[in-house]
Amino acid sequence: MSQVDTPLVSVCIPLYNSGLYIREAIESVLSQTLTNWELVITDDGSTDGSAEIVSSYSDPRIRYLLNPKRLGAEGNWNRCVNEGRGIYRKLLCHDDRLHPDCLARQVAVFEQSGNESVSLVTAARRIVNPSGKTILTRCWKKRDQMVEGSKAIRQIVRSGTNLIGEPGSALFRASDWNTLNGFSARYPYVIDLDFWFQLLKRGDCFYLAEPLCDFRISAQSWSFQLAKKQSRQFAGLIYETAQSGDSAVSSSDCFVGSCKAKAGALLRHLIYRRVCHANH
Repeated sequence: MSQVDTPLVSVCIPLYNSGLYIREAIESVLSQTLTNWELVITDDGSTDGSAEIVSSYSDPRIRYLLNPKRLGAEGNWNRCVNEGRGIYRKLLCHDDRLHPDCLARQVAVFEQSGNESVSLVTAARRIVNPSGKTILTRCWKKRDQMVEGSKAIRQIVRSGTNLIGEPGSALFRASDWNTLNGFSARYPYVIDLDFWFQLLKRGDCFYLAEPLCDFRISAQSWSFQLAKKQSRQFAGLIYETAQSGDSAVSSSDCFVGSCKAKAGALLRHLIYRRVCHANH
């Protein structure tokens, strides 16, 4: 079979009205040093010219699929990853970007001997403003390292924030995806973290300390729109995790994390608002 038929990685972009940024997202995938990938784009009924931008690309590794009806964020995210055919999967939001070595570095971790227990590979990321200028770099660890799954969950809970990062930060195995429940929007702001927890209950996390992707803050981004609700949703998820009985998270961990989440949400919302308004 050809490389297109058997991609090593499926990069999955669930699209909805991202005419401003979808070209940058696609170009960041085309620029990867690892070339054995496919790009799956599922369009949830865009009306802003996004489809025309995607259709301007002729690379056979790009597959564009228009949803027959509106699925919403949760449905579109899940359909996009389900449509992938690669051994590894990455969901990339339509306004974010990958750095050129992202796929190569993350796949290498999975394929290195001794890393069979790893279910999630993630990396530091840059936070950028609407025009793509770097605001800050978010890091979890100072060096590359493996973190046991249960310890990673507890560290995330106590930090009050998503240390793994947004979807573009993470790479996971298709085999794990096929055994889990996919993305759930019952807590929309932490839809990605909820799935990271599922993966970390199955295996370990490998963290790469070099930034390998960009997360864009814009007035159109889901994160900006939900910023006021984020601490409440984070608290809901971590208390649910503690009560599930299959994690090492305690009620005291949740209390610490909830307090930090409230403070962090307020600061983040102020930063988002200032950055987005500065670009108008």
